Amino acid sequence: MRGEGGDFLPSTTFWGWIMGWTYRHKPEHVSVKEEILKELECVNEHGTWKVLAISVRSNVAYAATAYTPTGGETKVFGSVVLIGRHARDYYNFGTKVMDEGMGPCYCDCPAKILNMLSPTDCKYALDWRKACREAAAKKAARPKLAVGDRVKMARPLSFGGGCGTESEFVVVDPKKLHFRAGFGLCRIRRNTLLNSDYKVYRGRKLIAKVAA
Repeated sequence: MRGEGGDFLPSTTFWGWIMGWTYRHKPEHVSVKEEILKELECVNEHGTWKVLAISVRSNVAYAATAYTPTGGETKVFGSVVLIGRHARDYYNFGTKVMDEGMGPCYCDCPAKILNMLSPTDCKYALDWRKACREAAAKKAARPKLAVGDRVKMARPLSFGGGCGTESEFVVVDPKKLHFRAGFGLCRIRRNTLLNSDYKVYRGRKLIAKVAA
């Protein structure tokens, strides 16, 4: 797999390779981070790849990966790993690995990883880093929800299972984003909140107007 600037990302597992995805069996006792490190870290005749930091957010992992070519200078670049889970299958864990130079559209990389990356003149990488920092700034500016807060969406959200649509939700668990709607308990994806307009009420008081 080509990496930014002509470097190569290692790929050491190829079981069930489909459309850029690599599937294999992950034992239950092996963590997601441990399994991803097997994919990103490598030592061969071309050089050494070592993960300096990694963050798993839902079904996407972000990493600062140091690549030291044989006889060359170490460079730290951003890696993005999509995660597929199929608990009922033997090949129950899949990954799709990209580096920042490929212009990934997943931009939730934390600042602590971005701050570790080496300078680059690759436009795709620079655009990705900028998008990640803008997303982080937007997230930081959002109000912190508390139990009992009422969230009123500008546009109704659709739910399956015959639940229909809902516009108003009461916060049950702000960390896990669990809410109470008219039909019962539900969960709203973090990306949905990041990309939606809504108002937050605490009691009868409007405490925030949020724009996507």
